[in-house]
Amino acid sequence: MNKNKFWRSFLHPNTGIFFTVVFFNIFIIALSRLIFLIKYSSFFRGIKAADVLAAFINGFRFDISTTFLIFSLFFVILFLPAVITASKIFRKCFFCLTSVILLAELWILTADIGYYGYVKRHLSREAVNFLSDSAAMLKMILIEKYIYVLIWLAATVLAARLLIKLMKKNSITSGKCPLLKDIARSLAYFFMTIVISVIAVRGGFQSKPLRVANAFINDSIVLGHLSLNGVYTMMKAFYKKGDMAAIPYDYKQASQNMRSLLGGAGTEFLDGDYPLFRKNSVQREKKKFNIVIFIMESWSADSVGSLGGNYDLTPNFDRMARGGALFTNFFSVGQRSVDAALSILFSFPSFAGLQTSGSVYEQNQMVGLAKLLRREKYSTIFVCGANRGSMGFDSLAKKCGFEKYIAKDDFDLPKECFDGTWGVFDEYAFLRAHEEFEKAEKPFLGVIYSLNPHAPYKVPSDKFIKVKEGKEAPFYNALYYSDWALGKFMEEAQKSDYAKNTLFIIVGDHPEGHHELTMYDSFRVPCLFYYPEHIAAAEFNFPSGQLDIFPSILDMAAIGLPHASFGKSLFGKNTKFAIVSNGNVFGWLKGDFAFLRTIDKPVGFYKYMSDKNFKNNITDNEALRKNYDAELLSVLKLGAVMLRDNKVAPVRY
Repeated sequence: MNKNKFWRSFLHPNTGIFFTVVFFNIFIIALSRLIFLIKYSSFFRGIKAADVLAAFINGFRFDISTTFLIFSLFFVILFLPAVITASKIFRKCFFCLTSVILLAELWILTADIGYYGYVKRHLSREAVNFLSDSAAMLKMILIEKYIYVLIWLAATVLAARLLIKLMKKNSITSGKCPLLKDIARSLAYFFMTIVISVIAVRGGFQSKPLRVANAFINDSIVLGHLSLNGVYTMMKAFYKKGDMAAIPYDYKQASQNMRSLLGGAGTEFLDGDYPLFRKNSVQREKKKFNIVIFIMESWSADSVGSLGGNYDLTPNFDRMARGGALFTNFFSVGQRSVDAALSILFSFPSFAGLQTSGSVYEQNQMVGLAKLLRREKYSTIFVCGANRGSMGFDSLAKKCGFEKYIAKDDFDLPKECFDGTWGVFDEYAFLRAHEEFEKAEKPFLGVIYSLNPHAPYKVPSDKFIKVKEGKEAPFYNALYYSDWALGKFMEEAQKSDYAKNTLFIIVGDHPEGHHELTMYDSFRVPCLFYYPEHIAAAEFNFPSGQLDIFPSILDMAAIGLPHASFGKSLFGKNTKFAIVSNGNVFGWLKGDFAFLRTIDKPVGFYKYMSDKNFKNNITDNEALRKNYDAELLSVLKLGAVMLRDNKVAPVRY
């Protein structure tokens, strides 16, 4: 008994309150998930019970993270010296504050369940927009959704009473404790609380913090939604600044403008609620061929020999370029790898204000290239030599519909095969991809995301030191190595049975910022479609971009399935354009001109081929300038609203 008293003296009087709040809050969120499952049970028809259970269990990570996101600061205060926090006044204040938070949390969870029926995803930043129309919203809720108000009131009263009762029951009356011991005990609890909170908010010990994408254990949108909760998604959304959906441009006009740009003979737009959801009538026979997409890390067009680069750094790419379709004015949408992945594999623009990857909008319905091709009986493989979870590619690949994902931990190789920073050197990742392609069911879609050249620009051998002087030499040598690895892959692939029936697409993800680039070269990347005997060797100089790869593949394969791409076929007759983003400045390139603007105002109008630094603002063609501005505003407005309202494609598609 004396021993128990001794150890109990080290126990803070509010320890029981801490555990009560944690477990009670997790219980409340989990209960809302169960209600969500029951209310929207029709959405889960045809899904295995085991998958539903797995999604439900996966949701506890988000429940724990949500709890500590809300209460971490209060827990730190709760464990201040007992001389303060064990008093009746402090505890009454804490109980009242906790009840207020619970009231707000229950309201969000209740509203979220009702809101899901409209947009088929959880709450995000639109909660702020509701405040600007609070009077109208309150009126609508009280009249049309009064049942939710009644449920919320009843749940709040019951939950608050139960929580306070449990906290009182589990609180310990503070006995006499020397002040110094009390302070020392509080310091120990302070550090323990910080450590526990960090782990809980991050969702565990993994290298990357928990995020919305981790809810999607496969390509089923509704299972991911089951794992999430509205409090978590709303809190995550507040980290994103700006509201492109508020751009003062008419949404219907934006839809009409984009349909004019993207439509053509045989294009059928399928649903007015989903402005770009469309299909193309196909008059020719479908072509079943393999597709391999190399997304090359930091391949800058100005460093590629066939596009004007020096030092002969890319002899293998250049040799292929002489036998394929080379696009000389091809642009990345953004300047991050994840922007490229989203733009290429979903044909959806990703830039400031329209970010899906790493944001709450990862829960939205999207149309992924892999998911679409699987409907055409393609097997799908994604290979990236980086750590699993790096850049969120594993989650992105799942969402896109890839069946197989190969990462660094799937390679059993000697130490010298790894670069020591990012992962596997390109040659080994590429050759592993070749092995996977050889044994894959045909036809297949294979995506290979390279790691070289990337700072610190390490190469596996001195034989790749082609440039020995200059601050750019490390980048150039890493690029030279990456091209060599590409050549090694092609050498092996040409010996296989699959190569002759394979379209190879080689595209840069974004230019490398190793030196000062013109505005033009800050986004220009190589893009090559290589399919000998099927695609004639040619160079195309019109502006185009990563958003065009997805629809080009559908066009070449004569696939008429519905999609919602923001691009157009590179081989079609429709108007060619490209969109780029540099921070909060957005660019629209079409024909010979480029128009730049921020969300708020135009920046300038330039003839980009002769003014690559965009210095000479054209002011003598106001009509053309306004037309470019309207088209750029249409992309920004439409993309933002489609993302906010989950209007890319129907949730059941």
